[in-house]
Amino acid sequence: MKRRALTLIEIMVSTALLGILVGLAVTAMSNAAEPLARTSARSDLTVQAVAALNRMVVELEGGVYGSTTQVIGDYDQALGVITLDPTDDGELNADLIDNDVDGFTDEEERWGRAITVQRIVAFDPATALPILDTPTIYAFLPDEAQNGLDDDRDGRVDELQLVRIQDTRSVVFLRDVRNEGPIVGNGVAPSPYFRLVSPSYLEISFSMERRVGYDARANRFEMTRLDFRHTLNLRNLNQ
Repeated sequence: MKRRALTLIEIMVSTALLGILVGLAVTAMSNAAEPLARTSARSDLTVQAVAALNRMVVELEGGVYGSTTQVIGDYDQALGVITLDPTDDGELNADLIDNDVDGFTDEEERWGRAITVQRIVAFDPATALPILDTPTIYAFLPDEAQNGLDDDRDGRVDELQLVRIQDTRSVVFLRDVRNEGPIVGNGVAPSPYFRLVSPSYLEISFSMERRVGYDARANRFEMTRLDFRHTLNLRNLNQ
């Protein structure tokens, strides 16, 4: 029996149906991959942030006598020093009252993107003054040119990195840090920042952001973001 060949119209219809099925399959796979990419990115950012905070906790809270903060402000990479930033915004009245209801009395709050911390290694038996080790600087520094542009095409503008500096050695603790603008004082401190709420308590706040896809219709990157805030106790309570 002779088999009938397909007509041109049948071939065109079959091709069109196949194209539709392929398109639906690609769309389904893309829709399924986007939540997976977002979940994976958020998990990775969380692991990085927790690891960095844990390292700071070990260094600043793990000593026998605790740590002490020396300077807080902004780090000048050219000079290798922290420049003071007059953004103190604590309680102005020395009246022994917790006026801002934050658990501290007459504190002097300080804000900045860099801080010098020294661990107390011992106390001088003659003077009872603390003996400090080599200063350690923690600073949020540029991870790309700070020009308002996405120079590396990763979906972020002027992103930062958290760097630990001691002597002449520097170690990157954290990348993918979102830059929300400069600290302007008067209690306004866009992330990231260090905030010294008292001589014993240091607050660190930052946001991390990563690209998870691209929206062709909107011509922009799809991003995922996580916010972190942690308070370090610089004073050892067993002292």
